Amino acid sequence: MNPIQPVNPADFMATFLAAAGVILGGLGYALLYAAARLQNRPSLHRAALLAFALLAACLLVLVKTAHLDGVWQGLALLLLLGYRVAPPAIFHLCHLTHAPHDEEFPV
Repeated sequence: MNPIQPVNPADFMATFLAAAGVILGGLGYALLYAAARLQNRPSLHRAALLAFALLAACLLVLVKTAHLDGVWQGLALLLLLGYRVAPPAIFHLCHLTHAPHDEEFPV
């Protein structure tokens, strides 16, 4: 396994912005997904998918500029999968947790 190579000074700003884009893209996807589900607005769902596309593009740039090879690329794909699956799963869990309770079995 090769050690991670340092980021070229010329690529530092691109790496920094790509990392920030991953964070902001994930935030935007989660917030827009939740808003789309709560308000039942397909336009917000499309915006959430655009935020996820931004996240994926920034992650691709980050992998390239930070010289992430081998196992690190697999972890980047796992991160992308987690960002894609987590908001719907968390929304589903919250929906079940906060659903009206059965009146026969008060809590």
